[in-house]
Amino acid sequence: MNKFNFFRKYNTTIKWRTRRGESINIRDLNGSHLKNILNCLAGCGNTTIPNPYCGKTNEEWNTIMFNEYNRRVYNID
Repeated sequence: MNKFNFFRKYNTTIKWRTRRGESINIRDLNGSHLKNILNCLAGCGNTTIPNPYCGKTNEEWNTIMFNEYNRRVYNID
């Protein structure tokens, strides 16, 4: 697993693997997919996400997705 740094900027390309096996850059996820992932990580979605998943813990994924959501809402770049 990667060493997690809470204050690290996620400027590198981070990919999310979908249930169908597609690998998508998190910046290319549509808004509803991003919300669904956050809900699943919180335990409120239609499915569960394994912990760890693709080399990152659910806490790391939650931080990454939440930061991406905020980047879109507040136009941070």
